[in-house]
Amino acid sequence: KNTSHERGMAMEVNVTLYDPETDEDFKVVVEFSASYTRGKLSGPPEDCYPPDGCLDIESVLREGKPYKPTPRQDEKIQQACWEEYFSCEGEGGFEE
Repeated sequence: KNTSHERGMAMEVNVTLYDPETDEDFKVVVEFSASYTRGKLSGPPEDCYPPDGCLDIESVLREGKPYKPTPRQDEKIQQACWEEYFSCEGEGGFEE
């Protein structure tokens, strides 16, 4: 079983967030790296292991300046990062 993560590929995604104070949406640019190991869920128990992933947010920029997201915004950012990661994986961008 291999559960160690190689250094994730550096990626970038644009995310639209909501600002409750201004009641407006705004965009941030998120730089991140991610890695994911598919689990093996069938076969002899000694050969099985759960999936394992690692996401590192390198920076979140709003209009070119560092931005600190709220916990709710951070959840949306993490979701967008994983979606971007897996969309690239589906295009043959990553190997197992």
